[in-house]
Amino acid sequence: MNLKLAPIVSIAIMLVAAAPVRANPGASASGDVTVSSPCILVSADATQPTSDHIDYGTLQFSQAYAGGEKTSTGHPQFENCSSDFEKVFIRGTDATSTEVTPTGPAARWSLAGEGLNSYGHHVNGTFNGFELTLVDQLYSPSVSSGAGVPLTSTFTMPLVGSDGAGQTMTFSIVFTASL
Repeated sequence: MNLKLAPIVSIAIMLVAAAPVRANPGASASGDVTVSSPCILVSADATQPTSDHIDYGTLQFSQAYAGGEKTSTGHPQFENCSSDFEKVFIRGTDATSTEVTPTGPAARWSLAGEGLNSYGHHVNGTFNGFELTLVDQLYSPSVSSGAGVPLTSTFTMPLVGSDGAGQTMTFSIVFTASL
């Protein structure tokens, strides 16, 4: 080989060796992931899992914090049906009636504790207990997957003189789950 060509051939080999290697444009790797999602099952009575109704019966208006309180006959329960730990929040709603009576329109009670046209609703359970409000409150920061949590609830009637005598009032306990 000619010695004058040797440096040129060496440089050409180095350039080819330094060039980037290109991947096959048809090559790929696939993967998948299942994303956890919050899930909560609620029943109004742990002994009747398909029940979604708490019936406090017929109650009298309250006499200034005396005698208007009644603990539920059923025990609402929620269960974490997610595959992960989740936070559970609970809130209440105002109570309303759709009945119009000869003495006036349908009644509405605020969820604001015992008072005129306002009622109280308390929940107690394994983790803690509190008065319900219209805003979500953290009941538990960590409920394990598959765990069922029984509750008891107490309903406090509005004061004498409130609207709604003879009417059926409807309200809700709202459960929200998040991961």
